[in-house]
Amino acid sequence: GLPCGVVGIPEPAISWTHQGNKLPDSSERFRIQPDGTLTLADIQREDSGIYICNADNKHGKDSIKYYLTVIVPPSKPSLHITETTSSSIRVQWSVEESGGATLTGATLHYRSAGSEWETTEVSGDRQSSTITGLPCGTRHHFYL
Repeated sequence: GLPCGVVGIPEPAISWTHQGNKLPDSSERFRIQPDGTLTLADIQREDSGIYICNADNKHGKDSIKYYLTVIVPPSKPSLHITETTSSSIRVQWSVEESGGATLTGATLHYRSAGSEWETTEVSGDRQSSTITGLPCGTRHHFYL
């Protein structure tokens, strides 16, 4: 949760905004706790942004600002074979939505029909890989 501890006499009224829009005191996903803490449930990418807790009473007002970045898992990559030789296959992939963070890497899983799965690690800035030493004339399976 995002804390918003306040003290004062009379006790300050608390309200929260997200991207300038007032949040309800309670909803399915947002709840303002008795101590002023804002809790979020089922957090989503669009919940990123600026949250401000405003507290005021007849003597004055104050606020605290939070910058929240929500990072979710990236979308499933789209994988394509772009080149083949008698003993190698070049695969290329793209990720439509990174989830809000830079991709740091991926694991490419592959196997020839009838053999065990093998893996190769690929850095996040790469979007293709060439697998060599494959047996000729067999089916091959890949996934990221």
